[in-house]
Amino acid sequence: MNILLIAIGGALGALCRFLISKYFPSSANRFPLGTFIINIIGSLLLGLLLGCMVNEKWMFFLGTGFCGAFTTFSTLQWEILRFHQERQHSLLLLYLTLSYTLGILSSIMGFFIGKFMCS
Repeated sequence: MNILLIAIGGALGALCRFLISKYFPSSANRFPLGTFIINIIGSLLLGLLLGCMVNEKWMFFLGTGFCGAFTTFSTLQWEILRFHQERQHSLLLLYLTLSYTLGILSSIMGFFIGKFMCS
Protein backbone atom coordinates (compact mmCIF):
# COMPACT_ATOMS: atom_id res chain seq x y z
CA MET A 1 0.00 0.00 0.00
CA ASN A 2 2.85 2.41 0.83
CA ILE A 3 4.41 1.88 -2.59
CA LEU A 4 1.09 2.74 -4.24
CA LEU A 5 0.79 5.93 -2.17
CA ILE A 6 4.32 6.95 -3.15
CA ALA A 7 3.65 6.15 -6.82
CA ILE A 8 0.40 8.15 -6.96
CA GLY A 9 1.94 11.07 -5.05
CA GLY A 10 4.99 10.94 -7.30
CA ALA A 11 2.89 10.99 -10.45
CA LEU A 12 0.96 14.02 -9.20
CA GLY A 13 4.14 15.79 -8.09
CA ALA A 14 5.84 15.19 -11.43
CA LEU A 15 2.79 16.47 -13.29
CA CYS A 16 2.62 19.64 -11.17
CA ARG A 17 6.35 20.20 -11.66
CA PHE A 18 5.96 19.82 -15.41
CA LEU A 19 3.05 22.28 -15.55
CA ILE A 20 4.82 24.92 -13.46
CA SER A 21 8.04 24.57 -15.44
CA LYS A 22 6.08 25.01 -18.68
CA TYR A 23 4.42 28.14 -17.32
CA PHE A 24 7.80 29.54 -16.20
CA PRO A 25 10.24 28.20 -18.81
CA SER A 26 13.97 28.46 -18.20
CA SER A 27 16.24 29.89 -20.85
CA ALA A 28 19.80 31.10 -21.11
CA ASN A 29 20.64 34.38 -19.40
CA ARG A 30 17.49 34.27 -17.27
CA PHE A 31 16.74 33.45 -13.66
CA PRO A 32 15.21 29.93 -13.61
CA LEU A 33 11.96 31.01 -11.97
CA GLY A 34 10.13 27.72 -12.51
CA THR A 35 12.67 25.60 -10.65
CA PHE A 36 12.96 28.26 -7.96
CA ILE A 37 9.18 28.39 -7.35
CA ILE A 38 8.90 24.61 -7.35
CA ASN A 39 11.64 24.15 -4.77
CA ILE A 40 10.34 26.90 -2.46
CA ILE A 41 6.77 25.51 -2.56
CA GLY A 42 8.10 22.00 -1.96
CA SER A 43 10.16 23.17 1.02
CA LEU A 44 7.12 24.93 2.49
CA LEU A 45 4.95 21.84 1.98
CA LEU A 46 7.48 19.53 3.63
CA GLY A 47 7.70 21.92 6.58
CA LEU A 48 3.89 21.91 6.86
CA LEU A 49 3.82 18.12 6.84
CA LEU A 50 6.40 17.91 9.59
CA GLY A 51 4.74 20.67 11.61
CA CYS A 52 1.38 18.90 11.41
CA MET A 53 3.05 15.61 12.26
CA VAL A 54 0.95 13.85 9.63
CA ASN A 55 0.59 10.11 9.84
CA GLU A 56 2.87 7.77 7.94
CA LYS A 57 0.44 7.26 5.03
CA TRP A 58 0.21 11.01 4.32
CA MET A 59 3.98 11.32 4.61
CA PHE A 60 4.44 8.55 2.03
CA PHE A 61 1.89 10.14 -0.30
CA LEU A 62 2.78 13.83 0.07
CA GLY A 63 6.32 13.85 1.48
CA THR A 64 8.06 11.02 -0.31
CA GLY A 65 5.80 10.80 -3.36
CA PHE A 66 4.53 14.26 -4.23
CA CYS A 67 7.39 16.40 -2.89
CA GLY A 68 10.00 13.88 -3.98
CA ALA A 69 8.86 14.13 -7.58
CA PHE A 70 7.85 17.80 -7.41
CA THR A 71 11.05 19.33 -6.07
CA THR A 72 14.17 19.19 -8.16
CA PHE A 73 17.59 19.35 -6.56
CA SER A 74 19.28 17.97 -9.68
CA THR A 75 17.82 20.68 -11.92
CA LEU A 76 18.91 23.33 -9.41
CA GLN A 77 22.47 21.99 -9.55
CA TRP A 78 22.43 21.78 -13.35
CA GLU A 79 21.26 25.40 -13.63
CA ILE A 80 23.96 26.55 -11.20
CA LEU A 81 26.58 24.70 -13.27
CA ARG A 82 25.18 26.24 -16.46
CA PHE A 83 25.52 29.74 -14.98
CA HIS A 84 29.12 28.92 -14.08
CA GLN A 85 29.92 27.62 -17.56
CA GLU A 86 28.37 30.72 -19.13
CA ARG A 87 30.32 32.93 -16.70
CA GLN A 88 27.13 34.43 -15.32
CA HIS A 89 28.49 34.57 -11.81
CA SER A 90 26.10 37.23 -10.51
CA LEU A 91 23.08 35.11 -11.55
CA LEU A 92 24.76 32.03 -10.11
CA LEU A 93 25.25 33.69 -6.72
CA LEU A 94 21.76 35.18 -6.70
CA TYR A 95 20.11 31.87 -7.61
CA LEU A 96 22.23 29.83 -5.22
CA THR A 97 21.72 32.21 -2.31
CA LEU A 98 17.99 32.70 -2.82
CA SER A 99 17.29 29.01 -3.44
CA TYR A 100 19.01 27.71 -0.34
CA THR A 101 18.14 30.59 1.99
CA LEU A 102 14.47 30.81 1.01
CA GLY A 103 14.20 27.02 0.82
CA ILE A 104 15.35 26.66 4.42
CA LEU A 105 13.26 29.61 5.60
CA SER A 106 10.19 28.24 3.77
CA SER A 107 10.53 24.86 5.42
CA ILE A 108 10.92 26.48 8.85
CA MET A 109 7.93 28.74 8.20
CA GLY A 110 5.89 25.76 6.98
CA PHE A 111 6.82 23.82 10.11
CA PHE A 112 5.61 26.58 12.42
CA ILE A 113 2.47 27.21 10.38
CA GLY A 114 1.77 23.47 10.51
CA LYS A 115 2.29 23.32 14.27
CA PHE A 116 -0.04 26.30 14.74
CA MET A 117 -2.76 25.03 12.37
CA CYS A 118 -2.68 21.40 13.48
CA SER A 119 -2.46 21.86 17.26
